[in-house]
Amino acid sequence: QRSSSCSSPTKSTFGNGYEIPMTFPQFASLIASGQDDRHYLTTQDVHSNSDGRPDLMSPLMKYLQHDFPLQPCIMGNLIPQNINLWMGNSQEGVSSGLHHDYHDNLYIVVKGTKRFRLYSPHDTEWMYTRGKLGKVHPNGRINYQGEEST
Repeated sequence: QRSSSCSSPTKSTFGNGYEIPMTFPQFASLIASGQDDRHYLTTQDVHSNSDGRPDLMSPLMKYLQHDFPLQPCIMGNLIPQNINLWMGNSQEGVSSGLHHDYHDNLYIVVKGTKRFRLYSPHDTEWMYTRGKLGKVHPNGRINYQGEEST
């Protein structure tokens, strides 16, 4: 059983939805129908091991892990820190709003388009971040004061 985030199909309310428990095949069927633009599969929760370290992927991704390479050739010698899946079907277009991710991303768009607006790590001090900046790494990774990590 997995959850799907559902909200009004307008751009202004995207991401303000709620979770609807359903299996992945049920969700995939809704998306494949082309008639549903309200459901969106977003970041899945991962479990932690006994040391408190998060798993590489959620239970859903573990189920699908034989359907994709864990380290695509395009990544060279980079090692994935987290593997996730996002899926949706919007004819109107949606936005996740300005945010930053904690890991580098490799996006594969199966159908349609995805537009990114990227900012230099040097611009961080002029942005409204969610906390007080501790350190901005050269690759753009942000550490907040009180939440330091490598």
